[in-house]
Amino acid sequence: MQGEGLRREFLGDRKGKGAADAVKKFVGMNAENALKTKPRDYAADHADIALLRLRNFTVGRKLKDEEVAGKGGLGRVVELLGCLVPFVSPALHSILTAITCLTGLWLGNDHRPPTRTR
Repeated sequence: MQGEGLRREFLGDRKGKGAADAVKKFVGMNAENALKTKPRDYAADHADIALLRLRNFTVGRKLKDEEVAGKGGLGRVVELLGCLVPFVSPALHSILTAITCLTGLWLGNDHRPPTRTR
């Protein structure tokens, strides 16, 4: 929940309220399948108890056709996927890296362009 892009693009934080507000919104979006009580072996007052109660979670948003169709579409998709890097598996991360290498579009501000060796 630390990434500004994640909070802005997927959690609706347009005013920069911060991580605590983002966690609250994220938990609310995923509360449907959350545990009713704390997980075993965790204290009820654990700092991250709301996140620990989540059995699973998703992150997503609806996109307008104009965002992804046309000239800037691929760049927009790569930008959004870059916000999700903390949530992706190593396999998906390698696919995103390949897209980055092929298109020259980088996965967000936290990542440096890959270097090519010949």
